[in-house]
Amino acid sequence: MKAVFISDAHLKNLSDNNYKTLLNFLDNLKNTNLLVILGDMFDFFSGYNKIAHKHHKPVLDRLLNLKDSGTKIIYLEGNHDFFMGRFFTETLEADVYSDNAEITLDGKKIFMAHGDMINKKDYGYRALRVFLRSWFIRLVFNILPSVVVWRIANYMSKSSRQYLGKGFYDEALFF
Repeated sequence: MKAVFISDAHLKNLSDNNYKTLLNFLDNLKNTNLLVILGDMFDFFSGYNKIAHKHHKPVLDRLLNLKDSGTKIIYLEGNHDFFMGRFFTETLEADVYSDNAEITLDGKKIFMAHGDMINKKDYGYRALRVFLRSWFIRLVFNILPSVVVWRIANYMSKSSRQYLGKGFYDEALFF
């Protein structure tokens, strides 16, 4: 079985190099049985009942092409993408997990995680994560115009990068 695992592309703008690189990679992914996305493919994605942003369309089209060619897709939600929505579960027929998951590949168990929960002492992030994945936020995201949600997400993404830039994961990385 040929399985490919990708993570943390943080796609934001069509003109970004990582966006072009990932599109090229997906275009050239042949004879793959399984594509596992370990979260944060997008810098922000919340599964609206409608597709949220037109700049997501090229990568979503590539994923649909892969699904149509027989590739099974698994998506573990990250800290920048959650409530993946109907496109992933119905159109792509992807298995979507909001937390860690295990699969069996060629008789071997594989533990999969996004990694945002590695620092057990980061209580602030853990509380924020629970809040962001709550029914209340899901409701708000579905009521607000997508342009407003996108602005909020951009602000939060920028704040997250500043927070992580202060060395909060040093303890987690150096047990």
